[in-house]
Amino acid sequence: MFEALEIMRWIVTTLRNDAQLAGLIAGRVHLDQVPPDSQLPAIVVSQHSTRDVNAIGGARVVTVVQVLVKVIGHPTGLPSLATIAERLDEVLHGASAELTAVTVHGCVRTEQVLYLEGVETGGYAHVGGIYQVIARERR
Repeated sequence: MFEALEIMRWIVTTLRNDAQLAGLIAGRVHLDQVPPDSQLPAIVVSQHSTRDVNAIGGARVVTVVQVLVKVIGHPTGLPSLATIAERLDEVLHGASAELTAVTVHGCVRTEQVLYLEGVETGGYAHVGGIYQVIARERR
């Protein structure tokens, strides 16, 4: 079982289903990258890192997935991007869920993300966070 993919899909679905975020970004929440024809701002969910916590004897106790969740937009819209990032944090921080193959015991932001790229040519702003998700395979 590849827990990280189910967790990332859960985050995408959770963010798409939030009414306040829908009003801010019209459902533009994507796994891994923004499609070339998509409008901005948009949210991107991607795996940052994953590690398994195993007991003596090799039994997997939990999987810890670090997920990068950020809103991407134009630097001139940084205040509105920050508003979107604050809302996505309200939705995700402290969330848990029973998914098909895993139980999500918790989701917390461990780092904030804010950076600009290519500003001299119009560029993009990235605002969001790295979220730690602790999950256990359902048996």
